Amino acid sequence: MLHALYLLGIAAFAASGVFAAHRADMDPFGGLVLALRPAAIFRDLHLPRLRRVPG
Repeated sequence: MLHALYLLGIAAFAASGVFAAHRADMDPFGGLVLALRPAAIFRDLHLPRLRRVPG
């Protein structure tokens, strides 16, 4: 269940990048870059904190 939430968060960040590229009238490559960068930030910053187990 938690893994599905991780994937949902990454998809939401990627979608926000695509929408930003569309608003800025960028080409598909710019949209791809803006989609992947926020998703990578989510993966690198948020997931390690979420995986910690309190002990």
